[in-house]
Amino acid sequence: MAQTPKRSKSKAPNKRTHLPALSQLELEAFQQRLAALPGVSEAGKVVVMQSMRAAANPQAESPRVVIETLDQDRRERIKEAAAGYADIFSAPARRGKAALKAMNDEEWQKAVDDQAAKNDE
Repeated sequence: MAQTPKRSKSKAPNKRTHLPALSQLELEAFQQRLAALPGVSEAGKVVVMQSMRAAANPQAESPRVVIETLDQDRRERIKEAAAGYADIFSAPARRGKAALKAMNDEEWQKAVDDQAAKNDE
């Protein structure tokens, strides 16, 4: 019987406790054990493995990494939605940028002071 590898200690600043961050060797051993489990559907095994791989990645909770774990259709829909949001907000952002650039120093300072006064209320 093969010896079980020891779990690696996570050096991540925001240590997650819901799933262990396994090393590559541990992931491979886990995948072999998971594949041998009776009564678990193949789809279920795929989802569990995706979760374990994500937990092993210190950036697993970043939107980019989460999107990469999704199926191709969902990634495409997210890409289309992001492009749509960019189109919607780009014109107001350009107008806001132009308005801020057009402000002189006194107008800028007045806007800053007005906002600071509102924050103090």
